[in-house]
Amino acid sequence: YTVKVTVTDIAGYKHTASQRFNVTASEFPNLYLYLPFDERCLDVSGKNMTIESGEGILFEKSIYGKSIRFNNTGSRGISAKHNSYLDGLDEITIAFFAKKDKKDTAATVLHKHIVYSVNLTANGFAGSIYTTDGTKKFSAAKIVNDNNWHHYAITYDGSNIITYLDGKECSRTELTGRIKRDASRDIVIGRNPWGNSFEGLMDEIRIYDRALSKDEIQQTIALALKNKK
Repeated sequence: YTVKVTVTDIAGYKHTASQRFNVTASEFPNLYLYLPFDERCLDVSGKNMTIESGEGILFEKSIYGKSIRFNNTGSRGISAKHNSYLDGLDEITIAFFAKKDKKDTAATVLHKHIVYSVNLTANGFAGSIYTTDGTKKFSAAKIVNDNNWHHYAITYDGSNIITYLDGKECSRTELTGRIKRDASRDIVIGRNPWGNSFEGLMDEIRIYDRALSKDEIQQTIALALKNKK
């Protein structure tokens, strides 16, 4: 697209400038939050979600380019302000890369109060989703115990919560109903006011308003690695 703007001053003089923009389709539809952390806390999903961060935010070079560091001291987490696209959903996918500082770290990495949450555990990851039919906890345990980079994904399709580690399915938990809405709560990343906050690196955080398939999650991982080179 080419956008042309003409400005006329009070004397009648005109000046025209134009700018060309290339608009490309998302690799997947329904992407509503995307934080690549390329030295900025900025949502680039195209939905312009408002991200709040403190002055202590740190970025660190990693094998995936730049990543955000949470250390429970100088960097106290970031927040994606509430938006109707981020809860009250029939389906959802939450996906991200993370690297724990210590392999036995157990901490919350992302939550929207009681609506949904994701925690890294000493040997896997867990969390919960709250729907109109109730709250259900999920867990993928005894699958990993190191401090290497891993890709974590959680999907909910209206019937099951499915967890994936590095693109491989780990667990299924039955759940039905529409995800509850809480307009008073933001999505908090890297910080837990009621428990252990995360110490480590995170990158490529994505939230979709539908459940991605296993193949789509694997494509997302491959695309993220390609874009970070």
